[in-house]
Amino acid sequence: MSSAAAAAPFALEVLVLGMAFVTAEYAAIAERTAAVGTTSAPARDRARLLQLQASCPQMHLITLNMAQKEEDCMPGQHVEASFDQRVVKQLLDKFGTRFVLHRIFLDYFRFPSDYMLTAYGPFMLPKLIELGLFTDGTEMVVPNLPALLQLLVGKKFQRQVAADDGSMALKACFLRFDPLAATDYPLYAATDSISTDNLGGYSNSQQIAHLDKDNAFVRVRITEEENESAQQQALSAAAVCHAPFLLP
Repeated sequence: MSSAAAAAPFALEVLVLGMAFVTAEYAAIAERTAAVGTTSAPARDRARLLQLQASCPQMHLITLNMAQKEEDCMPGQHVEASFDQRVVKQLLDKFGTRFVLHRIFLDYFRFPSDYMLTAYGPFMLPKLIELGLFTDGTEMVVPNLPALLQLLVGKKFQRQVAADDGSMALKACFLRFDPLAATDYPLYAATDSISTDNLGGYSNSQQIAHLDKDNAFVRVRITEEENESAQQQALSAAAVCHAPFLLP
């Protein structure tokens, strides 16, 4: 088992999809080759993730995407893979069988609607739930893009639970969806603390212009109530979530 796996019980495991926590050395190299007047995506990712890490030092950030090699990233903090269900085995192999996610954050920066749907569409959530990485204590933040949410709303999932005789059995569960204002999303708030110049001239607020104007994101959690899940499908886009998204 890797050192990352050994540290898992003492940290809040946060999986960030669509980003790469590159090393300072790699970010510097990427910056030297960036187009004039902008910043490189790896350097932006590193700056944003450092701000996110500073907002909650207990977090162990793990980034996930196919575009960046693990050797160019912080040790034990990146998985080079797509967002399909096969990556779940990679996470267990890398971080250990007791690995459980505290939060899952989906990136939105420089993610237009069509690309977001293509990237996040083959989603790994069913396998995360089935194998116990996504539990009652896990929360996921998804951009409030209707076509993306339709992939999750109303779906039934299976997760392993302990039976009375000590064996493991599969039990049905569903998802609960709650609107989340952009300023209550830690990744957005962390990015908002970085100047537009250091984001390559891109405005953080402009990056969510294609999402719901009041609640650009949605908080997703497990529920065992099918009726509750069904009611969530009728969430009003105008309903504002004032509850802060806390990372204890």
